[in-house]
Amino acid sequence: MVDTKLLQLLHEKVGPVTLARDQLVTVPDPLLPLFPFGGIQHGSVIQVAGQGAWSVALVMAAAAAGTKGWVAEVGVEGLGLAAAAELGLDLKRLLLVEPPPSSKMVKVVSSLLEAVAVILLPPPSPTMGPIPHAAARRLKTQAREKGAIVFALTAISPLGTPPVPTPRSPSSPSRSQYSNHSVSLWPDLPDITIHTTNASWDGIGQGHGRLTQRRLDLHAQGRRASARPRTVSVFLPDPNGQISAAPTSSTPIPAATPRPQEAVAPLQ
Repeated sequence: MVDTKLLQLLHEKVGPVTLARDQLVTVPDPLLPLFPFGGIQHGSVIQVAGQGAWSVALVMAAAAAGTKGWVAEVGVEGLGLAAAAELGLDLKRLLLVEPPPSSKMVKVVSSLLEAVAVILLPPPSPTMGPIPHAAARRLKTQAREKGAIVFALTAISPLGTPPVPTPRSPSSPSRSQYSNHSVSLWPDLPDITIHTTNASWDGIGQGHGRLTQRRLDLHAQGRRASARPRTVSVFLPDPNGQISAAPTSSTPIPAATPRPQEAVAPLQ
């Protein structure tokens, strides 16, 4: 006699297998060209750098959470809740986690991966250094299992320089051309790095006027299917406080600039 309960259990364990490209969460339409499958894969770690990085991360987090998911922000100080709500984040499903002690950071992130759809990590601070590599790999596996998405914001250098393209090694053609110059709490190579360039505001005339919109060029590159560089131009915010497409800039990605070594010690 066939044990139907056992068959059901086996079905849940081994099949059907869903392709990674089918396990996607949505992003705003102007950002679709940045992602090879037309969305963010569950379990992804996305690094965001440059002027306006918080706005970019918030608008993606709001879309990824959808109408039911929760978003957790860990150790973010001075977040503008009104601006976050205007970008689409539901404040009723937003967890604001106080900066944890360095020794508790991994435990805090692990606990949040069990409960929320999206985690936002701020740049490192004197009390919060990068997560150890071994712990980051375990958290990455946990994020894939839970289908959560992590956005890691990077520290801005004194020159304000975002990550820039560097020559790709012939021996590792699948690795991103973007070296991890900017320091984030996530120490490993992210699935996708998004950085902003050519930030400019409209609306100010000769000593008068009012800011109406900010234009940003977004450059994305990552691993595997995301290895090919992709660029879009957006208004964020646009005159309605949202994100919308802008004409593509012809300005090339800036050349690499030497960066001083960041003095941020990993967590113990």
